[in-house]
Amino acid sequence: MAQFLAPIINDQQEDANGNPLSGGSIEVYLAGTSTPAATTSDKAGLIPNTWPIVLNTLGVNNQGAVWITGGSAYKFVIKNAAGVTQRTIDNVSGVNDTTIATDQWIVYQAAPTYVSATSFTVAGDQTQIFQARRRLKTTNTGGTIYSTVVSSSYGAPNTTVTVTNDSGVLDAGLSQVSYGIISSLNTSLPGGLLIGVQTIAASAAYTPTNGTNSVVIELFGAGGGGGGTLATAAGQVAAGAGGGAGGYVLHRMTSGFSGGAVVIGAAGTAGSGANGGAGGATSFNAVIAGGGVGGAAGNNAPTSSSNGGAGGGVSGGSVINIQGQAGGAGVASFAAGYVQGQVGGNSRAGATGIAVNCGLANSFPGAAAVGRGAGGCGGVAGASQGATSGGVGGAGLAIIYEYA
Repeated sequence: MAQFLAPIINDQQEDANGNPLSGGSIEVYLAGTSTPAATTSDKAGLIPNTWPIVLNTLGVNNQGAVWITGGSAYKFVIKNAAGVTQRTIDNVSGVNDTTIATDQWIVYQAAPTYVSATSFTVAGDQTQIFQARRRLKTTNTGGTIYSTVVSSSYGAPNTTVTVTNDSGVLDAGLSQVSYGIISSLNTSLPGGLLIGVQTIAASAAYTPTNGTNSVVIELFGAGGGGGGTLATAAGQVAAGAGGGAGGYVLHRMTSGFSGGAVVIGAAGTAGSGANGGAGGATSFNAVIAGGGVGGAAGNNAPTSSSNGGAGGGVSGGSVINIQGQAGGAGVASFAAGYVQGQVGGNSRAGATGIAVNCGLANSFPGAAAVGRGAGGCGGVAGASQGATSGGVGGAGLAIIYEYA
């Protein structure tokens, strides 16, 4: 097999302070394993380097250049004279070695041993490589099988890896295993590999993106509608109250999410001369973000007040459960000359409308919620005015973040 120059360890090695790694060493393994690998100091592959490679007082290999075998990838563990690891560099191939194509899979260099349709073993403690939820690709007599690691455990001298297969099974012809570049413990994104986000605005069954192994679900209950007002006579005023916002739930699931029923709460209706309607609950299976209560209607009287709708309740969230914000109370006084309808509750997905005020000779309907899950505003009526309506609440919403 042809030899290729190692691309990264043929120069001076330094410690964290930039000093030569005098008396240090370089241990060479097959990529992703703890299996020692041989190197040579000549292109012909005839003169072996020691294992580990020893560094001189300048932090340079005493034996000359380091050449590695083509078609294989390697791991280099660089240590100081006391044997303390300074850095580890994995999945390295030789300079101009075109026999290795870089893609999303890293070939595990040691041969796996078939155990069952859903398990195999590899030599040594390889639990850091075969982490739970990591993706695998195996070569079997029956073809290529894609799998996800369920668990791995070390019992000398082997690591047993248990998987769940996308389709098909492992068989006795298992000859090679490759693991995904991104692992569950060392990912390219903080907190895991986010592979998709689904925003669900209408009730439906949830279909996860292929490769989804866990989800974080945000649920927003619908907002209650704003209260309207009754018709007023001379010397009377009325101010409706704002609807409550829907509740908010944040929930994480690692199983049982595929095909889950997503129900989106309907917006609370605007109260037309009456109380606002309640918002509907948004749910995913047993996880529920309740809808906000509608705002009360303003009564026609010289001095009028109405109660804001309560925020929606919550249940089932494993991370966050927050009751919705209550709507504001409507207040009005003929003698004092003010008529103030009030805003609905704000939700985490959006805001309510703007509060409505009017003079004694005017009336206005309440403003609708601006965002999902917010409450509608209350309507207002001055003296000798007809009935008014409140503002409609915001419909519910679900957002599902999908992780590999």
